[in-house]
Amino acid sequence: MKHILFALIILASLAMIHSCNSEPSCKLEGQWKVESCDIQSSKLSPTVISMAKDEYLSSTYEFQKDGKFFIHLERDSKSTTEGTYTFDDNTQTLSWETVNINGTTGGESFQVNACTGSSISLTQRLPDDPAKEEIATVTLTLAKVQ
Repeated sequence: MKHILFALIILASLAMIHSCNSEPSCKLEGQWKVESCDIQSSKLSPTVISMAKDEYLSSTYEFQKDGKFFIHLERDSKSTTEGTYTFDDNTQTLSWETVNINGTTGGESFQVNACTGSSISLTQRLPDDPAKEEIATVTLTLAKVQ
């Protein structure tokens, strides 16, 4: 009887450990402000890089538990783009699909370099397709707003 009770306790403990491990390593829910942006490119002009940095730095990202996603641009246009996001815990890849105001769709994919409760570091290759020539590499640091 003691052996059966011991085995049940071990199985329950293993089940609890497994359920804890199934939590994603990066908690995205909430609002995140772009704290820093670095764009490396030998193909883009300094003016284009500067404009892109300004746009990133004026952006806030909002991730909801249900997979909905919003990009709030605070500079000039003060617009919001919405879509859905996914986070692949195995590859540490954050991807999203968006729908613009005019109905066009787009998508982006970032490698998550580091993720804490207050900061996320992301890197993106442009274009995402490795078969195509790289135009730029974007590295963002997001800081948790709420």
